[in-house]
Amino acid sequence: MRPIIENNNYIYNPYLLGKEAIKYYGIEFAEFYIKFVDAYLNYETGVDCPNQGFADKLSVIINYESPLFINSAFNSFDWYNEKNQTITWNYTKTEKQHNEIISIIKNASNGFLEGVKATDSEREKLLTQAGIENTTVSGNNSSGETHIWNLITIDNKNYFADTTYQISGTEDNPYYYFGMGMDARFNDGSGFDKNNVSIGKYAIKTINDISVSEKSIDDF
Repeated sequence: MRPIIENNNYIYNPYLLGKEAIKYYGIEFAEFYIKFVDAYLNYETGVDCPNQGFADKLSVIINYESPLFINSAFNSFDWYNEKNQTITWNYTKTEKQHNEIISIIKNASNGFLEGVKATDSEREKLLTQAGIENTTVSGNNSSGETHIWNLITIDNKNYFADTTYQISGTEDNPYYYFGMGMDARFNDGSGFDKNNVSIGKYAIKTINDISVSEKSIDDF
């Protein structure tokens, strides 16, 4: 599963999964996910599902991996029917409204990918679309605020990216929160302690388990 590039621009691929998801959930699940996305794009209400585990994994993937389901037309899921080996769902939107939502998401995603920059927390899901390997980082700051941001891998080095905090980035440095090293992230005034954060979407690790660059990407 690779990013799609046309005329030197990234094109949103609704079927794309990150390396972390494929590593932990496997190729068979990825194949099932493609069938599910196909059914969703075509306003279908069900898809064959091999087992309950795949259905449970799908609910996690929808939350972590794709902006396609923002403002979703889903009403409810009958996640798994063991007898028929299917999952089914229905919609709160008409097919026309459903297609309009998908069109808006695709257009917004393509607009984002043209600049490959971060502006809000939902768009962190598009890092994978630009071929940037990523996972989540979470922790509480000194004020007790819980916050989630990203660990990204560029040229085999790990850095931090914070699409939510990027909103407050200054005009003279619009990418301040993209490619941050350890020193910058934990001395930026946000009050996070490097020894009190968790890393990973599917297999949770501490920061001591991950090699994160001390320098920010702009310092090299």
